[in-house]
Amino acid sequence: MSALTIDWQAVKQIPIPNYLRARFGLELRYGRCACPIHGGDGQNFSVTQKSGVWLWKCFTHCGKGGTIIDLDMALYGGSAVDAAKRLLGLAPDGGPIIRAPKPDDLESVPVKRQQYHPDLEEPSASDLRALSDLRSIAVEALKIAVKREFLWTADIYDDGEYYQSFVITDKTRKVYLARRLDGKTWANGSKPKTLSGGRGKWAIGVEESRDFPAIALVEGGPDFLAAFGHAWASGVDHLVAPVCVPAANLIDDESLPYFQGKRVRIFVHDDDAGRGATSDWAHQLRGIASGVDGYRFDGLWKADGEPVEDLNDLLMIDADSWEQNRETIESIMNYAMEARKTNGGRISV
Repeated sequence: MSALTIDWQAVKQIPIPNYLRARFGLELRYGRCACPIHGGDGQNFSVTQKSGVWLWKCFTHCGKGGTIIDLDMALYGGSAVDAAKRLLGLAPDGGPIIRAPKPDDLESVPVKRQQYHPDLEEPSASDLRALSDLRSIAVEALKIAVKREFLWTADIYDDGEYYQSFVITDKTRKVYLARRLDGKTWANGSKPKTLSGGRGKWAIGVEESRDFPAIALVEGGPDFLAAFGHAWASGVDHLVAPVCVPAANLIDDESLPYFQGKRVRIFVHDDDAGRGATSDWAHQLRGIASGVDGYRFDGLWKADGEPVEDLNDLLMIDADSWEQNRETIESIMNYAMEARKTNGGRISV
């Protein structure tokens, strides 16, 4: 650090719990949480304090551990000096997240939350074809999602490896949803991954809905892309704005004004949690949106014999089930035409 001298002991005394909370929104329970490096079930990463120095240990197959300096290096690379600069707020980019604490004030270190932003790339033709095959969504519909800058690819780190993934986000970059492009699960057994530091209640795409009279409100990345597929197939992609709330709970208060005057149809997972989310979201949107309803998938079956439970499943529907329920299924986006007649589309927020 040229003329500056690093107080290594002070750096090592920066509380790891504060660091985890600031960078990843992770909270310890009985000294444990999900590993910030590999993810996990909330029990594979431990934090302890010994003689004023904070220590960590990963209990995945990597088995690494050490001080906060080692943790920062494992997460962001570089040397110990690079990590110390980041931790002390002396990095050239001027992006402080934590400063060395006074020895008598370890628990009140000021922190600044930092979000992980992946290196996004526009999907190639082969990426779109792979995603189309995986999710039964027309390539033409996926191209609309790309054109509106919602669909990207990125190499996402998980359990010691990088995996090519499709990523859903919007221009605000407040949250990123990632799934492996090969369709396999992450190390923790889950298919979806919300990248660290994101706002799970933020309604992805809601700011971009300004020029659309209708919103298709969904709860996950595949359903978000499926909404483009259904809108494209119905010829109303110019009227419908897919909007996704990653966590099936309350919509972020900051998102709500963008629903003003919109006609909203809610498509969530057809189970108790999904129906609860539909009720909660509809209650939030009452008096804001011009109209709100929910779509249910009762009695519909996929080609593999499993019930249709969400909007993406509906694209995999069995031919007989389609014929028996054709009128209902083909009306899935009719509300968009009603919305156009009502308000013509443009809403200023």
